Amino acid sequence: FPVTIIAADIKDFVSGKTNRLIANNPIFQQWTEDKDSIEQKHVGNNVIYFRGTWTERAAIAIPADLYISDETDRSKQDIVGQYRTRLQHSKFAWEWYFSNPSVPSVGVDKYWSISDQKHWFVKCDCGEWQYLTFDNIKGNPPIFACKKCGKELERRKGKWVKRWQN
Repeated sequence: FPVTIIAADIKDFVSGKTNRLIANNPIFQQWTEDKDSIEQKHVGNNVIYFRGTWTERAAIAIPADLYISDETDRSKQDIVGQYRTRLQHSKFAWEWYFSNPSVPSVGVDKYWSISDQKHWFVKCDCGEWQYLTFDNIKGNPPIFACKKCGKELERRKGKWVKRWQN
């Protein structure tokens, strides 16, 4: 699956982050056969491609099951769209977009608006299900508290809930 990063940043990203994660994690070391290639990593029977988002050529000839776009809003949007076509053969066709939003209807905001808009819901001991907003932050030091009873929430105990079911 392709991971897109602004082309000039690929070397820094892979050598500074990805390779360090592999080097410091014995399980990743077992999974990863090719630790030295900047543009691709073999993980089990799969390949992760690190590609840029500034030239049309980068998005050609790599079929994928998962497309991960980092810094989506800082990328050429037509190239990001071309990467989506790489998912056409896949029975999964997963897409993940990450970025700081820039303007409405562009980048991650655009993809969020056409997604099922999952929210992380947690259940308080009082029985109240809720997704977290700034209204849940209470106290000093701050905690995530139930909007109904005020008790601290166990944020790891939750589930993703689709806003749009279809």
